[in-house]
Parts: sequence; structure tokens; C-alpha cells
Amino acid sequence: MFGINLLKSFKKKPRRGKEVSDLYHWIDTSFDCLGQYPNALEQIFLGELDGMIIRNIISEPQLSKIAEEISSSVNSFREETPIGLMFGKSLVGAGTDLTYYFSESGPFSTWLEKVFAKKFELIAEEVFNQLSGDKNVNPPIAKNGELYKSTTIRILHPNKGGIRAHVGNEFIQKLPQYEDLASTVKLEDQLSYFIVLQEPNSGGELVLYDLLYKDTPDHLIEDSAFFNIPDERDRALEAYDNMIIKPKAGDMIIFDGGRIWHKVSEIEGALDRITIGGFMAFSNNDKSIYYWS
Repeated sequence: MFGINLLKSFKKKPRRGKEVSDLYHWIDTSFDCLGQYPNALEQIFLGELDGMIIRNIISEPQLSKIAEEISSSVNSFREETPIGLMFGKSLVGAGTDLTYYFSESGPFSTWLEKVFAKKFELIAEEVFNQLSGDKNVNPPIAKNGELYKSTTIRILHPNKGGIRAHVGNEFIQKLPQYEDLASTVKLEDQLSYFIVLQEPNSGGELVLYDLLYKDTPDHLIEDSAFFNIPDERDRALEAYDNMIIKPKAGDMIIFDGGRIWHKVSEIEGALDRITIGGFMAFSNNDKSIYYWS
């Protein structure tokens, strides 16, 4: 498949060594301090930095209103899932026919502007532009001229299992709907980003395992393991050390989700976990950074 060639087409610098007590190189900072990290996105993409948490991207009064608006919305963007709800069809879930995915991209962005009282892309790019090394940051455009979605919203309900262990590089190997995007974007080692809009009472942590995609045992990434998502895979990963990241409402996470196996732990209590996010990578010509979902 096209994904195999993609994974061989872009070489990375060696990763840093790491200790179990501090498994991954992670920055904890605030929006006001982002000027200290002008090349952070490139550093994460190259494996020199594993991730960062940026505190208080959205203020508490805004968060309550946003979370209430999302939770109460019943519209064409809302889709039930086994673990909660999605707002906006993601590329991962779109299948090979992207007609519907692209058709809702503009209306979904308009709805988000109503929810956030500001274009979401402006909120995201206020952060990304400070970390991009002066590269342009924007959603990619497909070969047919359609705009990829910049983001989607995920609601995780309590006691539904959280999000199972996965790794971004596996998706570009297994899912053919990435073929168009691959003509524009270096998909290997894509970054993941998200903002927490509502914290659960308990749980919902981001768990990073001490296992990279390139080191994954074959039986954990064969097609049956990917498409059936058996409990066996989650149990196998529990044998590895892990690092737990606990973002607060209003915080943004950007991390090396393409390489690092990760999951979101079980949600507990009465409150849902609500996040908005997607993925990010360099353009094939290295002149831009694209983000999408």
C-alpha cells in the first residue's frame, strides 16, 4: 500500500535516550512563554522533543459556555460512537469516499465559530504560529480544491473504556483515505494536538507507553490487531513502562502521537471528557505546517 512507501521516504534524527523516571522529554509551559520555543513543532517532528502541554489556552468562563453549547447541540455533525460522541467526521472515520467529509468541512467550521465565538482556526494558529519557526500554518487543501477539516470534537462518556491504545503511524499504513493527503503532507510521525474543553471527575489521562511504532512487535500491528482492536493489544502494552499526562480544562497538548503508542484512560465519575483536536505535520516541500482531522 502507499503507506509503506511513505514510511520509508522521510528519515529522522535519532531520538534522545530516556529514563523510566522521566520517560519522555516533555515541556510544561503557558501561552505567554511560547516565545521560548520558536521551533518546538519541528523539534517534536524530528524526535528531539516528545511533547508539550500549554496551559490555559482558553479561560474558565469561556470553557463552561463552550462545553455546555457542545453537550446540548443536536445537529448533523453529531455522531454517536461506542465510547461517546463525535462532532465532525474525521478523516480516520471517513472511509475511502471523502465526498461527505469535504462537504461538511465549511459548515462545520462555521458552527465551531458560533460555539467558540471566534474562528477555531484563529485560536489554534495563535499557538501554532509561535512554535512553527516562521513557517505558514494552516489546514491542507486536497487535490480537488476542497479544504480538509482543521479539527473535530470528541466526547468520551464515563465507564466506556476510554480510547484504546494506538499510534498514528499505523493509520497511514492501514487506511487508504490518507492517499490524497500524502501528496501534500509528510504523514510519517505526524503530531497529535488537542485542547481539553471539559475535564472528567476522574480519569481521562493521556498515557504514553515506552514503545515506538518502529519497535512494535509484529503481532501487535498486523491487520487483525488493528481492525478488530482486541483486548490483547491493550493488555500487551501494560507490560511497558508509561508516562501519564493529566491536562486541565483549557490546556492544549501537542505530542509525538505518530511514533509513541498512547491511549486515553477510562473516564470515571459523572462528567464527560470533551476535547477538540486533530493532527499536524510538515508539507512535502517543508515550507508549511498543516493541521487537520
